[in-house]
This record gives sequence, C-alpha cells and structure tokens, in this order.
Amino acid sequence: MADIKTLFAADGALSAAVSGYQPRPGQQELAEAVADNLSDDGILLAEAGTGTGKTFAYLLPLLASGKKGLVSTATRNLQEQIFSKDLPLVRKVLASPARVALLKGRRNYLCHHHYHQYLDSEPHTREEKAWRRAIEHFFDTTADGDLVALRDVPEDAPVIARITSTAENCLGRDCAFYEECYVQKARQKAKEADVTVINHHLLLADFALKSEGFAEILPDIQAFIIDEAHHLPLTAIHFLGDHLSARQLLAFINDGEHAALTEAPDALELRETLRDIKLQHSKILLAVRQPQETRLDEAQLFANRDFWTELQTLATLFELLHTQLAPQKARGKLLAHLDSRCQDLQKLIAAFLAEDQNATPAAPEPTDADDEAEAKPPAPRAIWLDVGPRHYSLCSVPVNAAGRFAAWIANSNASWSFLSATLAVNGSFDHYSRELGLSEYRSIQLQSPFDFRHQALLYHPPGLPDPNDAAYNDALITAILPVLARSRGRAFLLFTSYKALHAAERALRDTDYHLLVQGRAGKNALLADFRRHDRAVLLATSSFWEGVDVRGDRLVCVVIDKLPFAAPNDPVTRARHRLLTDKGLSPFIHDTLPQAIITLKQGVGRLIRDTGDYGVLVLADPRLTQKNYGQTFLNSLPPMSKTRKIEVIDRFFAYHENPTKP
Repeated sequence: MADIKTLFAADGALSAAVSGYQPRPGQQELAEAVADNLSDDGILLAEAGTGTGKTFAYLLPLLASGKKGLVSTATRNLQEQIFSKDLPLVRKVLASPARVALLKGRRNYLCHHHYHQYLDSEPHTREEKAWRRAIEHFFDTTADGDLVALRDVPEDAPVIARITSTAENCLGRDCAFYEECYVQKARQKAKEADVTVINHHLLLADFALKSEGFAEILPDIQAFIIDEAHHLPLTAIHFLGDHLSARQLLAFINDGEHAALTEAPDALELRETLRDIKLQHSKILLAVRQPQETRLDEAQLFANRDFWTELQTLATLFELLHTQLAPQKARGKLLAHLDSRCQDLQKLIAAFLAEDQNATPAAPEPTDADDEAEAKPPAPRAIWLDVGPRHYSLCSVPVNAAGRFAAWIANSNASWSFLSATLAVNGSFDHYSRELGLSEYRSIQLQSPFDFRHQALLYHPPGLPDPNDAAYNDALITAILPVLARSRGRAFLLFTSYKALHAAERALRDTDYHLLVQGRAGKNALLADFRRHDRAVLLATSSFWEGVDVRGDRLVCVVIDKLPFAAPNDPVTRARHRLLTDKGLSPFIHDTLPQAIITLKQGVGRLIRDTGDYGVLVLADPRLTQKNYGQTFLNSLPPMSKTRKIEVIDRFFAYHENPTKP
C-alpha cells in the first residue's frame, strides 16, 4: 500500500492534483486509521467533523490497498459525486488502473419490458403527453438507462413506476429483453469492478435477501466503506421488515391481468379471481381509509377487526388464485412469474395474520413445549398501518437490526469502515455500536478543522416558555425576528414538526424576507432560489437537516426550534422503549437522548461548510439550559462561542462583515 503520509503531504500526490490543496492533520489521521483497518480486516467507527475531507481519506487508502471494495452512501447525490468527481481524481493521484462502477437500485433504470408495456397505453393529459415525449427521447438516446438523465420527468411522477421494475415484477432471465437489460449491464460492470459505489438501500436489500440484484457480488467484497453511516441502523430495520401496500397489490393485479390476457385468454376463472382480488383490495381500503394521512398504531390496528377480516378474505382469494395458476403457469413466462409472486404475497399476508393472532391469542392449553418457547421469545417487532383516502401500507419491522447486522459482518470476512460527521454522543460510540451489534471495533473521533469559536456564535434566546406551551411558537418568532434583522435574512429555520413550520410561515408572511417553504417546490429548486435571492429565509423540516450545502455568506444563520426528540408515538420508538423498559434500562437515556443528539448535530452542521463561512446558530429550546441533559447536547456540538445577549450578535456580524477587518 502506498505510504499515506506521503500521499497527503504538502508536496504529495494529492497536492499536485488538487488546486489549492492544504494538508489537514485530521484527514491524514483518518486515512491512516482506514488503512490500518483495511490491512487487518477490522471494524472502524469514525466520526469526522465537517471539512475533514473524509471522502479522500477513505478512497485513497481503499484504492491503494488493491482490495475489491464497496462504498455505500445514504444519498444518491453523494453516490453520484463520489463516482463522477472523487474517484476519477483519486485514480489520477494514484495512477491507478482500478476499475470502478456505479450501481443503483432497479427504480433508477429504465426497464425495457415495462417500457414497451407502457407504450401500449395512451396518455390523457397534457402533462402525461409531455412525459411520454421525454421518455421516448430518453429511450432513443440513453446508453445506460440511468434515469438521472431523464430531467423532464419528476422523480416522484407516477409514470416512473410504469417504466421501471421491482424485485417482485422483474422477469429475470425469462425476460425477452434480458440481454439488453440496463440493470443487468450495471450489475455486470459492478461484478468486474475493483471498486463499486452503491447506496444503503441496495446494500441492505440484498443483505436482507430481498434481492435488488447485487447479492451475488457481495461475497467477493473485501472492504466495505459505509459513508453517511448514521443512516444505516434505521435503514436496516426497515429492510428487515415486512410491508404490504395498496400500490403493491394493484401492481400485482395489473400485471396479472396482462399475463392472463396475453398467455391464457381463455382462462376466464383466473381473470375473475383477479377481479375479486381487486374488489377485495377496495374493501380493505374502505375498512381503514382516513380523510387525511393517518398512522394507526399497534393498539388501533389490532382493534380494527374489520381490517383483519378483510385481510383474511384476501388470503383466501390468493390461495384460490394459486390453485388456478397451477394448470396455467406452463403456458407462458408471465404466468409462471405471476404464480411465484402469488406465493410470495401469500406468505407475506400469512405473516401479518399470524401477528394478529399472536396479539389476540386464545387461552392456550399447557404443553411440554412451553419452557422451550419461553427460552426463545420472538424478536420484538413494531407493527402499524399508514393510511389515507386512497392508499394503505401495512408495516412490521424489528425494533433493531443488531443481531442480523452483526451476523452479516461476521460472515463477510471483510473490513468494515463506518464514517459520518455524526456518530458519537458526548464523545462515545456506545450508542451506535449497540445499534449495529458491534462488540469489537476501533474508533476515532476527529473535530472539524474549521475554527468554530471564531466562525460561529451559538445564541440561546432567554425567556422562552416550555416547548409544549401553546404560546411557544409565537414566542419563538418574537425571539428570532431581531436575529433575522441582523442577519438580513440569509437563514435556515429548521423545525421538528410541520405544525411549527406552518405557524412560522404565517407569522413571517407579511415580512420583506424572500420566504421559501419546504413542499412549495423541489429541494434543489428551493436551494437554488435561496442562493439566488437576497434576504432569503428557508423554512424546512427533517429533509433539510442534512445533506444540504450552502457555502459563503448566503447562509449566515441557522435556527433550530426544538431539541429534535423522536415523536413518542412513532411505532418503532414505542416498541424499542418497551424492550428497554423490560430490560430495566431507561428508554430516554439509551435511545431518545442519543438519537436526538445525532439529529441535532446534523442540523447544526448546515451552518459552517467552509473555512470562510461564518454565522449564528440559534438553539431556541429552553430545555438546553433548564434540564440536566442539556449539557450533554452542548458537549456533543463543536466548540463555539455562546451568548444569550442580542447585542453580541451585533458585534459578531459587524466583525465578520466589516471589509476593513484584519
């Protein structure tokens, strides 16, 4: 392996390739830790503050090691950046012949089979016709089928589901377009590559054997690099869970009707059963639908006996469909694949019905197996139903992924490096290691190279009421208006709820700030608008707490309305807390507090993104100083100057915006 110190030296290879490169001790220290971890197939937990340069710190040692590696990210933006920008530079620095590949989930690639099915339908609205033209042009010009280049169709447009495949409806080798398949070509490149860049969803889907088509490559990986690693525990929980949705059922029914008409047009009883399943789907929706988006928790869900009765009827219809498919499935590949999907849905529905039976059991007769059953209790799970006027989604997930993830790591025979700007809580990695079941690991925590004491000021407004007080939102706006006046807008207002966001929107509507509100436009459009306008104020919730980068003096103020404790009615949170209570542990200390600290660190990280940045961080929640745990939050943040006096903000901005300052 190339000498790490030489690579990162002031006169080293990285300096020669990067204009304006300045050596950063933290970056070199992190690179050395990654290199050591690669050499002995260990486990590394690394927190590297903003500006450390962690991407180069892991890519250089990874490529220099010559090991077959995998880099996984939480966001597609970072995935694209690493593949398109960072990896080419690192290969140049090392003069490396390493082959690299980018692999995404199926929904990111056009599917030939579904595209041609889509062409059989007619667009109805002007918007649909415009989408059709854009998709046809994309199909005619694309080399890799990656929908990132389909810029004229929104990512969330319903038509995207019609031109892509899922693990459930992909025909695999039975597809007439298998040799042309963009997913297969991307997988082949990944199989031949020395370093592949993927995302957490794809990695975890295949580890959980809900294959997105990458599982066959995993056993060959010698080094796993997990960037944005703070997302991994929760993502893993959801991929280990079961999910049954209205969209899933309707997709099955539509594919079933197409298969029956194409390969068994005379099988009238088959088409009739599919119609009955469609009708039963409507009955399920009628049993639970709500006028607004609603989450039914475990107690509410099990109390709704109509829902479970209709789900049992659905199970009976799927059993009938499977029986009817038996003599028909040999007539064509579509019917054969439909039968396989039918069996998968039967198992899924049966698993949910079993959960209902376990929740409301009849009094059991004593048996000799009782002791054995008590010795191996089922893994705790959280179950809930998300429902609206036209959809429902039934979910059941384990409360943590520690056991399964620990087994994945142990069986991988590879090194694992987990990196993020937010992994530690009060200087400790205990919480994160418990989340993933890690018992033996090395760790490193590196502060940001930015001078936070000089660049940032933490303002904690005095006199605010308790956050649960009805007057809190009004008092918050009153407290931050003087700050916004001094910052001249140029602020992110980050909220822990949509209710608080909309209250702030109403309060600021008649001001002269250029007001931008999450949900009024796409994320990238809002950020572009924010950068372009003077006196811009962006109001946002969770999706803007991380992965957002506004550098320079366009963003000089970040306001966080409350400490970001998870909602106590979240089904996974409630189940986790029951489990901790049963073990005699404090749910607040062992789960609520560390999760909130990690989230807060992400929000705070929006303020200072570069050496020339400066700004005021407003942490409004009075519990920061009124509760003992407030100090734990403060201890976990970068070391910045603190004040409760508005005049200090005047001096701070006067200093940083005075053109004659030294």
